[in-house]
Amino acid sequence: MQLTSSPRRALGLLAVSTIGMSTAVLGVTGTASAAEELETLYFSSYEGDAGFVVPEGYCSVDWELQGADGGRGWLVDDEIVDPATGAGRLVVTTGVSATQTFSWVTGEYGVDGDPDGGGAGGAGAPAGAAGDDVLDGDDTLVGGGGGGGGATTVTGPSVSLLAHGGVGGGADVGGAGGGGTANVVTWPGAAVAQNTTLEVGYSSYVSADVQPCIAAPLAPKDVDVTGGNGSLQVSFVPTWNDEPNSSQPDTWEYKLGAGDWTAVTPVREDEYSARLSFPLTGLTNGTSYGVQVRGISEEGLEGAASSVVTGIPYAPIGAPGNVKVTSTYGSITVTWTAPTVAGTFPVAGYGVGLGAGEMGGEACETAADVLTCTITDLYAGTDYSVVVYAIDSAGNAGKASPFLMTGALPFPAAVPASNGPLATSGFSAGAVTPGSTITVSGSGYAAFSTVTVLVYSTPTVLGTVQADATGAFTFTGALPAGLAAGSHTLVAAGYDGDGNARYLTMPITVSGAAAASLASTGFAALPYLGAGALALLAGGGLIVGARRRATA
Repeated sequence: MQLTSSPRRALGLLAVSTIGMSTAVLGVTGTASAAEELETLYFSSYEGDAGFVVPEGYCSVDWELQGADGGRGWLVDDEIVDPATGAGRLVVTTGVSATQTFSWVTGEYGVDGDPDGGGAGGAGAPAGAAGDDVLDGDDTLVGGGGGGGGATTVTGPSVSLLAHGGVGGGADVGGAGGGGTANVVTWPGAAVAQNTTLEVGYSSYVSADVQPCIAAPLAPKDVDVTGGNGSLQVSFVPTWNDEPNSSQPDTWEYKLGAGDWTAVTPVREDEYSARLSFPLTGLTNGTSYGVQVRGISEEGLEGAASSVVTGIPYAPIGAPGNVKVTSTYGSITVTWTAPTVAGTFPVAGYGVGLGAGEMGGEACETAADVLTCTITDLYAGTDYSVVVYAIDSAGNAGKASPFLMTGALPFPAAVPASNGPLATSGFSAGAVTPGSTITVSGSGYAAFSTVTVLVYSTPTVLGTVQADATGAFTFTGALPAGLAAGSHTLVAAGYDGDGNARYLTMPITVSGAAAASLASTGFAALPYLGAGALALLAGGGLIVGARRRATA
């Protein structure tokens, strides 16, 4: 069984780190890429514009508009009286759509009153009213009120904005109203930032900043929720938009069940990974929780929520006890006793993890009442690590036992079945002496795998060599100085590209005494492969995991 389910991930990574395996690389750092950005477009009455058509790819407008001031009043005795009232000002953001047309009318100032009577109202939409003539008690013309300022108005398809004009001076004795009496926003969904009346002295105008559409962040992907003791560990991969003016997730929120969205600060799982994760604590063991995640853009746009992913917090079952390993050629048998510490869920079975070199994984799984497992098709000379853990009824892995090393597995007691002959060089297989140097070669092994050369009848390791990229090797070494006279067999032990054991053999005849030049060299058989050789077995360890056969 491969370690693919979420409850097993923690155990799998624990096994990797404990037996010296390399860190799992879950991904590479995500980089947000974006197509060419659209720029803000600017239109204004100052530029001589009277409107615009919304281009494709634009979704909102930041408007500023201001009406015109009213004129001042005039009386014979006091000359200029009652300065005019300022006009209205609006600052509004509205949504728009491509191909919509907008136009505007900019209000004009109301005319001052003079000795000949009231001033004219300023043009606009609507225009300001004209100031009244001022007469004395004898109905003699003595001055006039200021004309009202014209309103500034933006119109579009069933929408409008109006900034009113100022009231003319001398209203109590003949001034006039401006174009409108208040600012008016007739635009569903408009966001009004300023709605006020200014002091006198500001010019009337319209400006429009047409903004590109900004897409909300996409929903995160590959969301995973792993249970812990009173907690859940949530992880996900951000989804980067690559459309023009798309927004990227800047902050993150999660929702637990039907609760509210809550801000969270996830962390990168490792420096090489795009995956982010965060914990949720204070939860009830055995209770199912649905979790969603979403991103929030720098502009405050709420991204799409991920699908609901369910997790169940749990207390893990304790570690199995009294783990023992019995090794034979090509196999090991593992036994253990049941855990003494219960978890949230009952024991449903057990898993046995097996590792060698830089690779490992789950080697077998048993039922709850079976406390032993035999793993076959293992490589002689290799030192394996073994760990046992319970699996509860919800599929969660319990606490793992301490790692136990098997020691180097023995080679076959007798000469194994041959897959072909060894080639020899520089010596005669029919007449060799103890301690003499031999050179053998062969092919058909996995690329860069380790080949162990032995001499039988009693298996004695002469040394190891690494196969080349084609699976071929050449080995030079010395026979044991005390090798008995008679018939023996050279064996090159390893595995092929499919992970199957491969043995090339060569019968030899030993006669006579050891060569004088080699008599004092001695020989110490290697009890197991060293660390370097185990590292070279990394690929084979993976193959073992794929092709192992377990019996309970």
